[in-house]
Amino acid sequence: LEAREDELRNQIKRSEILIYPLDGLKESASLVRFQLTVTQSFGKPILVISSFGATIAMSKELIDIASDMVVWNDRIITDAARKLARGDHTATWDIIEFDTDQPASARKSHR
Repeated sequence: LEAREDELRNQIKRSEILIYPLDGLKESASLVRFQLTVTQSFGKPILVISSFGATIAMSKELIDIASDMVVWNDRIITDAARKLARGDHTATWDIIEFDTDQPASARKSHR
């Protein structure tokens, strides 16, 4: 157990951020708490991700130590991780192309 904790400390020390899926506490609560505590002690950000459509309640402890919480979406997770770990404030824009000569009623929707 001590060797495992030492290895986790080394991994966390070299990391930029801890990304924590909210439903992960079910698996091994003591190990998860250890990782969260170590991450916090190293001053690393903790990004909590809630599962898509989940209604899991977040504990006050987790709310207090989480740097941010986002929903399960690859673009949102990536942007939040870059912001927290590197201070990158990415501007994610969608590009919508359409023919301005075509009436709006004739355009196909991609939804």
